[in-house]
Amino acid sequence: MYRNEDQVGAAVKASGVPRDGIKHLEEIREAGLPPPTVNQIEIHPLCQQNPIVDYCNQHGIVVEAYCPLIRGDFSNPVLQEVSKETNKTPAQVLSRWSLQRGFVPLPKSSNPSRVASNADIYDFALDEAQMAKLNALNRGSAGAVSWNPINVE
Repeated sequence: MYRNEDQVGAAVKASGVPRDGIKHLEEIREAGLPPPTVNQIEIHPLCQQNPIVDYCNQHGIVVEAYCPLIRGDFSNPVLQEVSKETNKTPAQVLSRWSLQRGFVPLPKSSNPSRVASNADIYDFALDEAQMAKLNALNRGSAGAVSWNPINVE
């Protein structure tokens, strides 16, 4: 549900939306409401959602990457290859890919050691070739691992 400062009081300085597509963001704009600060959408190399990412970038909306770890399915051979090249876990490679693309990754784990490992991504960078390999994995909506309401009317 979208709420702005007039609806909830002066304490709210920014708002976010969960998994809104261009159509939904345009409805907010056309209603004369301030744009959200953050849009949380499924983003990972297999599901890059470039049109909505481009829209968010053009309108100053931060993209928060939901499911950046592909629900723990690290079986992709390219992901395995980049993981070996960097000597990092697939989860670390995926989170680093998100950061280098300008997204805010939202990795999830109930295992404390994985939470710590997932955050250990600031001592390396993916090079241009590694980023290109991961970017080439995009399968559009076919690569989604969660219900994706982006195209819902």
